Amino acid sequence: MYTISDEAQKNIKSIVGLGIQDIKNMSFDEQEMWIAKRVKNRVIFSTKRKKGIIGRGNALLARRKIRTFEDLDKKSRKYIGI
Repeated sequence: MYTISDEAQKNIKSIVGLGIQDIKNMSFDEQEMWIAKRVKNRVIFSTKRKKGIIGRGNALLARRKIRTFEDLDKKSRKYIGI
């Protein structure tokens, strides 16, 4: 199992504002709410293509293959006929 060095933990705490244990103890929803409160916005994947992102990084982002729950709900409603 991997461990994070003390120096890295201090750096994370100074940048993020939370310690590693605090982050580990939070549920996914709590983490998402904390991030949204901190950046004053909801975290989403943009459906718009950015020219600088194509060809590097996450291939799913570059090809717009990442789908959000909202996208999945829309498609499921379309197929179900709601």
